[in-house]
Amino acid sequence: MKTPIALLAAAALLSACSSQPALRVADAEGTEAVSAIFMSCKKPFGLTQDCSALSGPKRNIEIDGQPFKVAGNESGTITVLFGR
Repeated sequence: MKTPIALLAAAALLSACSSQPALRVADAEGTEAVSAIFMSCKKPFGLTQDCSALSGPKRNIEIDGQPFKVAGNESGTITVLFGR
């Protein structure tokens, strides 16, 4: 009984995440949007700082009281920010 409930919960969570529109940043104008569902530490950006293969970005930060998790590439030119 636990497995069907877990699968249903996972499906609901993934569908909620995928229904959110991509946030555009002025400097990223013209850059293709990337779905976080298919993102990993290796693809598409090669995140080598504060990234977990299991949970994605793992550094916890706060901006104006809002919690986020971030990860970046080696040179710090690419940063991925997930809301918590």
